Amino acid sequence: MSNKYPTDAVLPADVAGDGAPATRTTPEPSTSALTPSRGASILTQPIFLHRGSPTVAELVRVAGAGLAGLTAANVLATAGREVLVYERKSRLLPSSGPHTEGIRNYRPVDALDELRSHGFDLKPFATIQRTIRRSPQFSNVLRGPAHYLFLRGREEQTVDQVLYHRAKAAGVQFCFAQEIEPTDADIVATGPPQDRFNVLGAGSRRVGSKMLSQGLGSDTR
Repeated sequence: MSNKYPTDAVLPADVAGDGAPATRTTPEPSTSALTPSRGASILTQPIFLHRGSPTVAELVRVAGAGLAGLTAANVLATAGREVLVYERKSRLLPSSGPHTEGIRNYRPVDALDELRSHGFDLKPFATIQRTIRRSPQFSNVLRGPAHYLFLRGREEQTVDQVLYHRAKAAGVQFCFAQEIEPTDADIVATGPPQDRFNVLGAGSRRVGSKMLSQGLGSDTR
């Protein structure tokens, strides 16, 4: 897939973060879709039946077919479990529609390595290698892989569709337009609870000679 998106980003200083990302070798973008997942090795604890039975569940019920639910289904199916995924929407589509999603890479451990340790081994279509941070009193340039970019949506090369086809190939069964009670599911991957904060951002602004802090919350209602 060709890189149609810019790999340079201009971000405000309070959004870009305080720590500069370490320079690392950037993985090449990949269009491969149906490579078997390597996530089975992360299953260090068995999945038990919901009501406290010591017997390992042969059928694992997953609520939600987003990225978390699809990744869990792939890991479990690759490990030999029978998996049934319930999704209340009638088709596979991100809640926010088709879009580009960036994974910040400011932690000491590379974000891609951390994702791989949880069974998510897809490669980004592009990497932001130069980040410009600006504010009224500050400006600098950070070099190195600061954000990994992934495509979300209905197209075959998007993360959603790649994980879905992997899951189908591994034998995962999907029940679209059907919901399951959280208490009846073994894995709940339906996003944050209703009426709770989903995103919280904080920054500051200068008023005269004083710096005033401010926050912005976004809930799921």
